[in-house]
Amino acid sequence: MRILTKIVLYLFQSLVVVGEGWDYIVFESKTDPKKVIKVMRPLWKQIISRIFLFWRLFEIFHNFSARKKHMMYTSGKIRNLKEFSKMFANPRFIGTTFVQDKVITLRDYLKNSNEKERQDILYKFCIFQEKTWSLGFSDNSFKFSGYGVVNEDIVIIDISELVFGNSEILKVIECRKWLFTLDFQRLNNKEKNILRSIAQNKTFLANS
Repeated sequence: MRILTKIVLYLFQSLVVVGEGWDYIVFESKTDPKKVIKVMRPLWKQIISRIFLFWRLFEIFHNFSARKKHMMYTSGKIRNLKEFSKMFANPRFIGTTFVQDKVITLRDYLKNSNEKERQDILYKFCIFQEKTWSLGFSDNSFKFSGYGVVNEDIVIIDISELVFGNSEILKVIECRKWLFTLDFQRLNNKEKNILRSIAQNKTFLANS
């Protein structure tokens, strides 16, 4: 798998980077303009970004290994979901690398929408969260950049922050993490109240 990752990285060196986070580098797909390719951020990039924190190198190595295992675990779990393709923008996995539909992020959608469109998509965001919980998983960051909008429906485009099982979901709900993000703070009061309506009860949780 390590050799395969190196080959994938080599092939992607000539591609155009359209985004980069802590876990993934996002490339444009040369063969299909409607797709993006997400490659796990190499360890050396994480080390360079913290080069002045050399005493934390062991922690960086440990976290990289843990994140890689989590990504493999996550990709395996979500592939078993009934609505896997629709909910995650049609991903195809090769180890921790995956190809996904190119979509507008929820954050950008909100920036370019009118009041009614913003409220409608936020209601759908709320419904989507309760749906994920009923399927046995949850986002753990609730950043709008981690979601996309396709045909006015919500999809998840960042799978690096997912957690699984009712015990983990309940921790997320009890903390009400979606109310403490920068994206939430940028909403107006009416829009904030929409998100405050999430998880008024826990009847949507999966039985398993």
